[in-house]
This record gives sequence, structure tokens and C-alpha cells, in this order.
Amino acid sequence: MRAAILFATALLAASPVSAQGMRHWALGRPLFDTVFDPERNFPDLEKGGDDQMILTVQTSARDDMAPAISLAIAYRCITISPTSCQPTYTARMLRVAPEASQFEASVAMLVRLSKASNDGEARSALDASNLEWVEADVLKCDGGLDALEGVRKADWSPDLHYKLRAEPEIIMHPAMIRVTMRGDVTTSSYRGWVLAPGVPAAVRTLIATLDKCWKPSSAPKPWASGPIIR
Repeated sequence: MRAAILFATALLAASPVSAQGMRHWALGRPLFDTVFDPERNFPDLEKGGDDQMILTVQTSARDDMAPAISLAIAYRCITISPTSCQPTYTARMLRVAPEASQFEASVAMLVRLSKASNDGEARSALDASNLEWVEADVLKCDGGLDALEGVRKADWSPDLHYKLRAEPEIIMHPAMIRVTMRGDVTTSSYRGWVLAPGVPAAVRTLIATLDKCWKPSSAPKPWASGPIIR
């Protein structure tokens, strides 16, 4: 517990955010409903057909105010003839930076956005933020389908409530994760600390597995259209 507190204190001391810059955090949370909404990763998903969104993931670099990752995996059956299609699982990810520098990259993005007065200027700010917009074929990526199955089989149970713990762990300003996975008739959701075991660990493994297979996505960027600043 003491190690977690010391780590968080050191992170805050090293952060480039001044007291005046605290207003930038107000911009982060709404981005999870716009640019970092995983549903935006598939504007080309066919509605009402066989296409389905299977998995959506949102992560932050601090609390829920510093967006880091928006990941979506969709099942699609690509038409190859008038009578047949080729099933595929496509992953698309928007990421501010690799894990080691996500906090700094997210803050820098928020600083740029704080200078925007409309969505047009916000789009320019995001273009200048060097965000990763990538995709991968899960079936063709070695270990990809197994890693996706690992998320499905992970422990989706909530942690023990802190008042029931003999020594509750205190994690200051934790990076957060939200995960939703859809089956045929069942949908499961998880929200918690991104470094926790269970679902968060399985998602981290999935992203690490896909890291060797990402390529630039030709799909429209999540900030190319629609509202950005709310």
C-alpha cells in the first residue's frame, strides 16, 4: 500500500500540470464520450446485418480525466461473392502513445485542446498530437484470437469492498479502464484500475499481443467528424 501511495506522489510531482493547468483536466472526461468513444472506431460497421461490435475498451492515464486508449474489436463478414462472405475480427485502436509515456502524451493533448475554441480547432489540435490510429486483423495476428478469448474467460467479478478488507489498499489517482464485451445474448461490463488482475490484465495482454500486428488504419479517424468539445 505504501508503495502505491509513494508511486502516485512521485507521479504527481513529476507531472507538467501546474495549478493553473488544472482546468485542462475538465476537457479529458468528455473526450470519452466523443473522440475516445470506441464506437467511433467503426463508422463503417454495417447496421442491422451480421456485423457486430464484440469488445470495447477505454483506458485513462490518470483517474478518468486523461484519455489514453480507445480500442474496439468488431466481427464482420466481408463479402467475397454474391453468396458468401469471409468472417473476420478487426481491431482498431486510438492511442495517445505507448504505455510508458501515455500520461505525458495525454496531458500534452489536453493542453493543445484547451486552446481550441471550436471543433475545427480541436481537430487541428488532435492532428498535432501524433495520436496512434491503427488496426489489426485479429485472426491473422499470432495469438490474437487466444488473447481475445482470454478476455472473455477472465474474472469479471468486482474486487472485495474496501470496508471488508483488513488493510485496504489506497491507490491515488489510478489509471482507469472500462471494458464491455458482447456475446450472442449476454453483455458484460467492467470498470476499475487498469493494473488490476482479471479483466484488466487480460486486456493488457490482448493489446500487447496485437502490438506486433498494428498497421495504420485507413478508416476515418475518430475525430474526423462528429462533436469533439462538449
